[in-house]
Amino acid sequence: MAGVILLFSVAVLSSAFEKPWGNYLLEDFVETVAPEPVSWWPATQGWWLVLLLVLVAVATRVYGFYQEYKANVYRRQALAWLNHQVSQDIEVGVLQIPALLKRVALEAFDREEVAELSGVTWEKWLDEQCDQTDFSGEYTAMLARVAYQKDAPLSQTECRQLIAQTRLWIVQHRRPHD
Repeated sequence: MAGVILLFSVAVLSSAFEKPWGNYLLEDFVETVAPEPVSWWPATQGWWLVLLLVLVAVATRVYGFYQEYKANVYRRQALAWLNHQVSQDIEVGVLQIPALLKRVALEAFDREEVAELSGVTWEKWLDEQCDQTDFSGEYTAMLARVAYQKDAPLSQTECRQLIAQTRLWIVQHRRPHD
């Protein structure tokens, strides 16, 4: 019975919508084909030039970051060495600080400028290269005491202050070409 009703409804609908159906003015109407969507791919020479300039700028920036990373290897090595020495024995690590500072300075600056410095002139020079440290002020003569008077050890507080000043100088000093 359901099949008969279905056939009847299909027959009625097909006879109800014979040609012409709908608006008779649109019977011969031909629909236009929509154009291709506009591509975002740069097709003109100007866009290729802009793309090339952007790529050159990005490559230059990446190369600059890489050069800066390579130029600061000595800082990372010095900090790792200082952390290792201090973690094993703070008093022995503090005794190595003057030599560490001299090695870092020799790596970053001209040998002729750094090698002859000692005492108060060394401390002043360190402070000139880094605004945040105060080797020649509050912490004056600590480096000389550690380097030359091994029998006059620093207190724990002085050791921690000297280590903090050393870390700060290693990280913050500015080379002539920075």
